[in-house]
Amino acid sequence: MKSNLAKAALWTIVAITLSAGIAHAQNTRVRTKAPPALPSIDLFAYENGALFIQMPAGLEEADVNSSPLNFIDGAHKTDLAVDADQTNIFVLELSERTELRRIAFDSAFQGHNESAPRAVKVELSDTSPTTGFTTILSTNLRMAADNQSFTMDPRTLPVGRWVRLTLLSNFGGERISLNGFRGYGRQLTSEAKLENLTGTYRGGSGIGTVNIVQTGNQVTGCYDYQKTRFTGIVQGRVLKLNMTETDYTGSESRFEGVFNSHTSGLLIGLVRAPGPAADRGYATFISATREGTRAGTC
Repeated sequence: MKSNLAKAALWTIVAITLSAGIAHAQNTRVRTKAPPALPSIDLFAYENGALFIQMPAGLEEADVNSSPLNFIDGAHKTDLAVDADQTNIFVLELSERTELRRIAFDSAFQGHNESAPRAVKVELSDTSPTTGFTTILSTNLRMAADNQSFTMDPRTLPVGRWVRLTLLSNFGGERISLNGFRGYGRQLTSEAKLENLTGTYRGGSGIGTVNIVQTGNQVTGCYDYQKTRFTGIVQGRVLKLNMTETDYTGSESRFEGVFNSHTSGLLIGLVRAPGPAADRGYATFISATREGTRAGTC
């Protein structure tokens, strides 16, 4: 009798132990965290291959003071102001055909809050830079505020490659000033590429002669200013460089550059110190015109 009682007690202990183990395993499964979401990539950003191919009269891509690249350079503290009494239409060509999920505006960095955009319209075309546009957003923004985000209807996400932004009004200033235009979604193709960049370029703003040698997707080269040397890689239609400047004392400074090839062999680059760009502008704005397809010596 005592033996049977002892066995019963033993089985009770085993059952309790197993039950606790099962409960613990179940609780462990419940507490397991989902894998982290993939990072969002700003597909309107210059560093991701987006280019403005239409802008209001009087603006120039290669002029730091009048370039709409200030909208898409990734920095919150660079902006572009345009006259409020003119038609202000910008067409952005994305590097790939894209399914858009969200659009965001930044306008906090203003000399005068009244210059911040108010009424805006965004259209998307899957046809061409000039036709086939459909309105995907028409709204009023808040005065001088960053991270004004608008999510597309997930049931009918718009698809296209050309984005047309119209700045319709502001809050009463003579100029309309915007410092960030961002877009997020999913690229549906992977076809973008640069032609081989090997050659000699005439740099503006004191940069001097630029020499580039490209082998496959690897790039090396130099330019005259501060005896700058660089190495880098071509990703899609973007050239990303690691750059070293050497001043007259022999002291070296390191920078990162993002370059893209525009019309007529014009190479435009945004150069910054290493690190996140969001709260900074850029150290140097470089433009260079191709003069030959053979690079000089560095």
